[in-house]
Amino acid sequence: MYGTYLKWSLKQWKADKLACSITHGCAVSNAWNADIDTAIGQFMSSKDVAAFQKALVAAHAKNA
Repeated sequence: MYGTYLKWSLKQWKADKLACSITHGCAVSNAWNADIDTAIGQFMSSKDVAAFQKALVAAHAKNA
């Protein structure tokens, strides 16, 4: 029923540690994720790298 790749994947799922993801909610809190999203949105509008870095540092300081 299961192909070679799926059998391998199921073994990996049981054996390996999963990598956390900000997007999927296991690496940071929802509040921290929201602050990161806000920083990204502001960066997409302004293209100001220094302001983006500052916003990410502020998000970390607020939420870590």
